Amino acid sequence: VEDTRTGLLWQKDGKSSGRKNYYEAADYAAGLRLGGLKGWRVPTRDELAGVFPATDAPFENTPYNPNPYDPKADGEWANYWTADLDLRVADYAYLYHWYAKGGPNNCFASKNYAYVRCVRSAGEK
Repeated sequence: VEDTRTGLLWQKDGKSSGRKNYYEAADYAAGLRLGGLKGWRVPTRDELAGVFPATDAPFENTPYNPNPYDPKADGEWANYWTADLDLRVADYAYLYHWYAKGGPNNCFASKNYAYVRCVRSAGEK
């Protein structure tokens, strides 16, 4: 999916990555070949914030949940890794909660699992 505002290409849906820890997410992105293209990477918090809440074209078909998080609710609450580490705490990184009032949150990089929605520059060869 091309974001013409930023010149970034996005993986349509990160669910195809399966859930990975932060380190596995980086490896997944580095090895991804999508649409005949390589050079994919894990996006930053700011890049994910630029397409959140994913209700406008061309991002409207992502698993964004418009409801605030409710741990007792049925269904899945999608989360995506960012490339950002939280340097204040060892083995901590940021993921992005993909639901209303969501956003970035830090957690254990090696022990938590989330999806990866890769990104790359549209002009990159």
